Amino acid sequence: MKMLGSLLSFCLIAAACTASTADSTTSAPPPSAVSSTTTVGDSSTTTQAPPTTVVEMDPPGLVGALPTEACDGIGPAPEAEQAEVTFVIGGRLYATDTDGSNVRCLTQGPFPRQWAGNGDRLLIRAGDGALAVIDESGPLPIAVRTRFEGESWTRPSGTSVVGIAEDGLLLKYPIDGGDPVDLSFLARHDEVLYHPAGTHVIVVGESPDGVYGIWLATNIGTEPDLLIEGTTATLSSASISQDGLNLQFLADHGDESHVHQVFLPDASSAEFDASIALLTNSSLSNLVVSPFGVGELAVAEGTCGTDLHTVLPYWPETEVLPGMESRPVGFLPGEPSDLVVAAYPDLCTSESPVDLYIVDVAGARDPVLLVGGVDPFALPGVRAPLPDPPPPPGEFNFDDFA
Repeated sequence: MKMLGSLLSFCLIAAACTASTADSTTSAPPPSAVSSTTTVGDSSTTTQAPPTTVVEMDPPGLVGALPTEACDGIGPAPEAEQAEVTFVIGGRLYATDTDGSNVRCLTQGPFPRQWAGNGDRLLIRAGDGALAVIDESGPLPIAVRTRFEGESWTRPSGTSVVGIAEDGLLLKYPIDGGDPVDLSFLARHDEVLYHPAGTHVIVVGESPDGVYGIWLATNIGTEPDLLIEGTTATLSSASISQDGLNLQFLADHGDESHVHQVFLPDASSAEFDASIALLTNSSLSNLVVSPFGVGELAVAEGTCGTDLHTVLPYWPETEVLPGMESRPVGFLPGEPSDLVVAAYPDLCTSESPVDLYIVDVAGARDPVLLVGGVDPFALPGVRAPLPDPPPPPGEFNFDDFA
């Protein structure tokens, strides 16, 4: 019997592209808006008080106009198997049900980054770049002491935020204001994401002895194991599916790019090439994986302003918004899952308004416009409680493999 990390290191290194407790251990505002700044440690967070007047907007797709009254906070998370889509228009963060109804303003002025796994708190970058959390009680600054990039929530509930510091250290900041925890175990950390069980982290980076790839370690940065060695490719967007059974990542070989999905219990070097879910000569980005369905994937192929389009590797006959540049945002609850797609009807640029569509990945229904004219500076998100976390990475018997 071998642990997951040892198994994948043994099975996949040569073929790549040729316990602790979960969470804790382990634009300018509209006229008349008033700013307030809260400082914690070396970090400050600027929030905008609700404006007294807001120009009423009635974007296409929504059921009714945007609310013009003061924002009412993020409120409670959606119920299980329900979802909201969040987006920014006019510097205000809104949420709507997936049919375009029940639109409300959540907050004024932030750059939303990511919803926590329970959908009850939001990670944001404030107007001055400071990192903060918003929950039902309001904004809570995180006293980040250095430049902090690639931040994401711990799992499953989000008691901390993990990311990469300016000096390359892998740090975890508790949202209650505690001291940062150093999780570093590599010489260089490029990307980090929590395993959905909360007990481990998945990191793209390079070890002290020069081995580059995708690594698995405990959520305190111990017991590192190499999952995938990037001998001939640059690896990115590594993640583990919500059930803990599939590893997904992008591999850029220069002349071609791959989307890989490795089913961990059946992983072997002989089967690794079969893990290529998509092969293309174009660049790939924005890989999203459904936490609700049975492994649906979506990815953006091409580059903004030339030929950026959404691809569904397991639904190749489905055309996603033909004639418009687009990129995937996230999947909604259901099997197969509907997909939220951000489309650029006037070509994709840094200033292009975004239209949000709901796409049936099975292709049985035409795409439906959810809301048009969304601000491009902050891509929208899906707010939905994730399913229960899986067990931690387990043991597998080599005798079970082909």
